[in-house]
Amino acid sequence: MPEEPGKRYRRGEVAQNLVTMLLLGAGMYLLVPRLVGESAMLDVVRHADFYMIPFALAVETLSMLSICFLYHELQGEAGGKLSRRRTSLIFMSAYAFGHVVPGGNAGTFYFNYVELRREGLKRTSVVKVLTAANLFYSAAMILILA
Repeated sequence: MPEEPGKRYRRGEVAQNLVTMLLLGAGMYLLVPRLVGESAMLDVVRHADFYMIPFALAVETLSMLSICFLYHELQGEAGGKLSRRRTSLIFMSAYAFGHVVPGGNAGTFYFNYVELRREGLKRTSVVKVLTAANLFYSAAMILILA
């Protein structure tokens, strides 16, 4: 499979990004128990239904795959030529980024924006793709919860 064009990282940039992510993760690991409280966190685990975990993981996996396909279709409609694999990598990286840094969805939106721009999509196209994707899957979540 031929390699897709993408950003070429400078020497040491990957290591620097990895260290930054590890520091953010360690900070969250140490900070969250102090903010929430260890007893509250243990109560959640104590009352969890562990037989539902495989079902929840399957539902979450299908949800993420459908969102990746949604992003791929929307970026294709906006003139992007990214493969499903590359689109999924960008979205899932942004999703992970949004769960590590404070701000959540704003971090996900920012990371997606930067990466799709780096891949050559026009600014207006990226904004349309991200807005449409967020509206679609937010509406889907509202329907599921209703």
